[in-house]
Amino acid sequence: MTEEKKTSKSQWRKYLVFALIIVVLILILKSIDWNLKTTDEKIAEYKEELQAIEESKENAVPQEYLNALNKAGIYCWMWFSKWRIFDQLTSTVEWFTEDSTNYAIENLECDYQANALKTAENYFKQMNMSKDWIKNQLTSNIEKFTEEEAQFAIDNLE
Repeated sequence: MTEEKKTSKSQWRKYLVFALIIVVLILILKSIDWNLKTTDEKIAEYKEELQAIEESKENAVPQEYLNALNKAGIYCWMWFSKWRIFDQLTSTVEWFTEDSTNYAIENLECDYQANALKTAENYFKQMNMSKDWIKNQLTSNIEKFTEEEAQFAIDNLE
């Protein structure tokens, strides 16, 4: 190999080593810069995270409300009307507060017309009641369906 080629390779090696040293220095400086900048920024980030946690706690639904909602779902499944569910949850049987009961009623997915119809079918087929008697029973202080729900049930009885 000629002297000129050796010198050329040696210069390229020097440049390569120099470039690698520069890259390593840049990475080290970025790392130091990141660690230095984070003191104030980390405090700000932690404050934001704490605030988000506090907000999520404030927005959390109390367990009693969730219990009332679950219990209301059971009564919906048993074909209760909205007001009968309300009365049942606030009765001396269940003892839920009006606030937790209101939460349950507002968040319950229940088809009260379907419940009125199922109750009416039960009265009609199992208890041999007349349609007028059924409508009266559905809107009574026992079943507490609305007039509209009771009429829907009577109109759809087979």
